[in-house]
Amino acid sequence: MSNLRQIRLGAPIALGYTALGFSNYTFVNTTDQVEFIFQVPDPADGTRSVTITQLGYRLSSVTGTSPVMKISLQGVDASGNPDGTIKGGGSPASQTFTPAGTSTWNWVTLANPFAASAGDFLAIVIAYSSGTLNGANTPMFTLICASSNNNVLPYAIQNVAGTRTRQAQQAIYGFQTASKAFGFPLMTQTATAFSTTNERALRFFFEQALVQSYKVVGVRLALTTPAAGKSVKVILYQGTTALQTVTWDSDAVAVNGSTRMVDLWFQDASLTTLFGGQEYRIGVQPQDASNNVALHQLDVTTASDLEAYPGGQNWYLSTRASGGATAWTDVLTSRPYAELIVSDWTVPPPGIIVAA
Repeated sequence: MSNLRQIRLGAPIALGYTALGFSNYTFVNTTDQVEFIFQVPDPADGTRSVTITQLGYRLSSVTGTSPVMKISLQGVDASGNPDGTIKGGGSPASQTFTPAGTSTWNWVTLANPFAASAGDFLAIVIAYSSGTLNGANTPMFTLICASSNNNVLPYAIQNVAGTRTRQAQQAIYGFQTASKAFGFPLMTQTATAFSTTNERALRFFFEQALVQSYKVVGVRLALTTPAAGKSVKVILYQGTTALQTVTWDSDAVAVNGSTRMVDLWFQDASLTTLFGGQEYRIGVQPQDASNNVALHQLDVTTASDLEAYPGGQNWYLSTRASGGATAWTDVLTSRPYAELIVSDWTVPPPGIIVAA
C-alpha cells in the first residue's frame, strides 16, 4: 500500500517535544490532591475492556517523613474533575501507601481490581490519608513533563484545598492490568550528548502477524541539534549492516544547540524491503568531534513499563562506542523519542505467517 508513504508510526507522545523537565506539586494541606483525567484505551486484544489492578505515580521527592497517602480510581464529573466517588463501591479500587525515595516511578496494587471499558473516562486521585503533613513532612508528586504540545486529554490537575489548576502538558500517570501497562509511566528523561565513534539508536521490531513487509522512508527524532559546521549520519541497520543512510549537514538547521524535532528522509536511490519478525535499528552517528548531538529518550523503571508506549518492549535504545565496528548494547528500559515514516506496508494473508 504505497499510499502509506506519509504514515508515521511509534511516536511515544504527540511529537513536538522541545525540552526536558518535570513540573511537580508538594502537598501543603490535608485537603490537597493530585489528579489525572484520562480515557481507557482499547487493549487491542478484542475484549474492549481492561481490569485495572495497579495505579502508578512518579514521586519527585519527600521532605522529612511523608504521611500516609491514598491513591484511588474515581469517575469524572460533568465539569471534567474527579467526581469524588471511589470506584468499586464496597470493594473500593484504592490503596494507601507511604511515599519514599527521589525521582522514582511507583506502582501501587489496588485493594480491589476494577473492570473498565474502552472509552471510559476515569480519574486517578492521590490524596492525604493519615499522619503528619506540614512543611517538614511532605511528599512531592510529578504532574507533567514538558512538551511543546499542549494536551487537552489526558491532563493533570493540581488541587490545592479545593482550588483546581489544570496542567496543559504531558500528564505523568499510569495504570496496569495483570499483563500490560498503560498511560505514561515515566521515571526520567535523558539527553546524552555524543560525538565521533559513539552511536545511539532506536531498535524496533514488528510482529509477523502485523506486517509481512514494509519500507522505512524516513524518521522523526527529538534531538538537541549539533554544533555548527558538523555532520551527522542517520543509518538504518539490520544487525551491524547498514541498509540505508541520510547525511545531515548541521548548518541545515533552524537553531544549533537547541532541542527540536528533526525530520530526516533517507537518500538512497532505492529503499530496502523490511520484514515482520526481524529486528532493525535506526542509529544516529556523528561524523566529527565536538559534535554534541543528543538523542532524547524516556527512561522507565522496568522493561515492562514500555508496554505503555507504541512498540511496547519491542522498541528500545541501543548504543555502541566503536564507530560501527562492534555489536550493539541494548538498554531495555530506555526508549528514544522517535517515530518511523513508512511506506509499502503489506499484511500477511489470513492464517499465514510469512518467514522472511
